[in-house]
Amino acid sequence: DYKEISREVNSHERIKKYIFTSLPEIYVDEVEYRDDIKYEYIDKQNKKMNCSYYGEFKKGTLKRHGRGLFFWPDGEFFMGYWANDKREGKGTNTYANGNIYHGEYKNGKKDGQGEYKWNNGDIYKASWKNDMMDGKGVYTYSNGDIYDGYFKMDKIDRKKKYTRIDNNSFKKEVSGIYGNTKDNEDNKIKTKQRINSKENK
Repeated sequence: DYKEISREVNSHERIKKYIFTSLPEIYVDEVEYRDDIKYEYIDKQNKKMNCSYYGEFKKGTLKRHGRGLFFWPDGEFFMGYWANDKREGKGTNTYANGNIYHGEYKNGKKDGQGEYKWNNGDIYKASWKNDMMDGKGVYTYSNGDIYDGYFKMDKIDRKKKYTRIDNNSFKKEVSGIYGNTKDNEDNKIKTKQRINSKENK
């Protein structure tokens, strides 16, 4: 559990060891490690937050590059890879509300294959594009219901085939074109509450 580990890692040397043990090196002779670099982040409400970064930088610069661990003061943190000061490649973002994303990033955004777990037990596992669920994916609800189909820009793609399995005594399985069935009303995925985060940090 990344959150539990972050509470235990309370010294600079232990943090450095934890980062290097958890993440294989990908940039050789391009980076240098620095401890507890402070960042001032301004959120959408223009509120200033003092953040901390432990990890690798591109040599001669203050650009996060390589392996790193970034903390926000509200309890959110990211453990993974950076390139030119943005999240790039594989990483895990643990949000203050308990949601967790583990997967690929591109240019600071979720992009590629990844799994997102909500604090209510819902799980989406599949492809992402530009920070949104996009492409073939499986969404498992906390009650055991499963939607196996396609997504586009964070919403169900109604023009694609899908399969839904109800986790009840009948184990009903519904297949077809989502937009052509009455099934869509009771199977909407509520994406408004999907991610409560501070993106592109």
